[in-house]
Parts: sequence; C-alpha cells; structure tokens
Amino acid sequence: CRHQCRRCLFPIKLDWLEKYRVRSCEIDSNDGLVVDDNMTRVTLEEIGAHVYRMQFEEFAGSDEDTRTTGNHVRESLHSPQQARVAMRHLGARGAYCIFPEYDVDSQQFAAAVGMHKATTLTTFLDTLPNGSASYRADGVDITDSPPDANLRPLLKRTADQSADNLRLDRLFPTDFWITELLERHSTTHRRAVTARTNSAELGCAIVTVHPPSDTIELSYLGLVPHARGKGYAQQLYCAARRAAIGLGGQRMTTTADVANQSAMKLYRRLDLIELSRYSLWLCDFSE
Repeated sequence: CRHQCRRCLFPIKLDWLEKYRVRSCEIDSNDGLVVDDNMTRVTLEEIGAHVYRMQFEEFAGSDEDTRTTGNHVRESLHSPQQARVAMRHLGARGAYCIFPEYDVDSQQFAAAVGMHKATTLTTFLDTLPNGSASYRADGVDITDSPPDANLRPLLKRTADQSADNLRLDRLFPTDFWITELLERHSTTHRRAVTARTNSAELGCAIVTVHPPSDTIELSYLGLVPHARGKGYAQQLYCAARRAAIGLGGQRMTTTADVANQSAMKLYRRLDLIELSRYSLWLCDFSE
C-alpha cells in the first residue's frame, strides 16, 4: 500500500453505528460479535466491510492505487486486533468498549479472552519430558508424531467432512493435497499430533519448522464434525506448538489466505493476535 498504515486505517468513520446508540459493547472471543446494551449484534466483518468501502471511496484514484489500498484495508480488518482499533474509535464517540488487552498480566489476559484452559495446558505441556507432546487428560489422548499411515486417513476425513479445518489449498483434490502436505518436508522439520477418545478420532494438526528463521508454520489443523466447539482445537494447537519447539521452532505463523473464512474463524478461537500482509502470527500462551 503506498499510503501509510495510519492513513489507511485512521480516522475510521463509524457514523453508521451511531444508530445503535451503543453505550457498552463487548467483542466475543468465540465468534467475534459486538454486543451493545440493546443486544444488537454486529459482526467484525460488517465493521471491516464498512471501513473497507469507506477507505475505498476516500482513496479512489487510479485502478492500481485503489486496488492496492482496498486490499490492504480488507486484509488488515480481518484481524481482531485491527477490529479492536475500530472499536476504540467507536469508544471515543461515547461508547464504553470492553475488549482483550495484551499488556496485562497472564491471569488477566487469560480471563479476558477465556483462555484459562489453554494457559494451564501450556504450563502442563512444559512439564513433559524430552519435548514430547503426548499425553492423556479428560479422556482425550493426544499423540505426538503418529506414523504417516495413520495420519493420512484422518487428514482426509477432517478435510472432506468438516468445515472447521485449515486447508491451505482447496484447488486440488484432497488426496493430491495430502500427499503434497506430507511429502513437502521431511519429518526432521515436520511434526504432527492427533487427538482421539477411546471410541473415536477427533482431529489432527501438522506443524512445519522453517530454518533458518525457525518460524513454526501451522500447516494444518482439522477436526471431525462431532468434535467441533469442545476445545479440542486449542488442545491440538498447544500440543503441536510444543512439538514444534522440540524441533527448534520459535514463533507460530501460517500462510493461510485471509479469504479462507473457515481458517479465519478457527484462528479467532485460537486468539489470533497479529495479521501482516503475508502472514498470520498466532499467540504464544506461555508469554
């Protein structure tokens, strides 16, 4: 974007929201809703779409300038963090906004975004020996580094049956995509974790460490349909991150397209904290 970020994102005009006469609102970390005292609900996407249109019109110039600016604003506002910036402007207009902040102590942070379980799980994982991410808790078995022969059918099932998965490339048949995912990197740089109960498989996650930057790419995370909404995505994410740290990785990222709405919803539940033009950076619960 040839405009500075502050020019693209500020000032954000939210006059259209004044009709709701918001006096208090909250960003729900589970589904990204803004709720006012009249129980009016507005999605972050609606806020982003409005701001995108406003900026698109304000900076309309040549086709190239407009397209570049519009894409930048649209990408930025898929981030809950940037949506909270928009809500700050609403707050400055007389609304009292409640939203998670990241400059508070860990207990306040956990309470703000509903991450008590994730924070506790990370602490627990750090006690496991030799960098292992395998454990059993509350009837769920998390298995670190399952054989590819066991992983492949679970990948296919979660990719085909569930909308709650991160699939980076939907242009290719599932079998081709899975083979590419598993063969792209050797197991020296790739780790997988699976989750199951005594009676059924729940889902899986795959991470890849990219030297020399040592970033950890969340290459895949998927759940079977009946496992959705029960916190298993958090368990898989935390275990996968633990496994990747054993390979020398440092910071979680992914190259998922912001147009992948199922991935965006999943990342909101994992508490996405930063969106750059090319990468999604995921939170580190141990910080």
